[in-house]
Amino acid sequence: MSQKAKMFITYAHENVFEKDELIKRLGVMKRNGLISVWHDKELIAGDDWEADIFENLLNSDFLLHLTSSSSLDSNYCNKELTMALTKNIKPIPIILEACDWQNDRLSKLL
Repeated sequence: MSQKAKMFITYAHENVFEKDELIKRLGVMKRNGLISVWHDKELIAGDDWEADIFENLLNSDFLLHLTSSSSLDSNYCNKELTMALTKNIKPIPIILEACDWQNDRLSKLL
């Protein structure tokens, strides 16, 4: 069996509902051992939240970028995207709403 793909979800907290829906839709692939999914709600009390976020991001294969006007405006979503782009982590934009993503660096991704 091949190694499961590691997915990291970045999103603006205004889009928590959409993040939860995405996780449900990935459920079969998770259950079948094809992927693992990590997002900031995996943090527990006492964690060094920023270090844990970046450690999990750097150990991921894909960055699922839930793209909205809020995520485009988010310093953390942009920081996570920058890290992914510089560390050979494949970003996958998931467009949630009409927003100005065509004028963002996300528009250059296939």
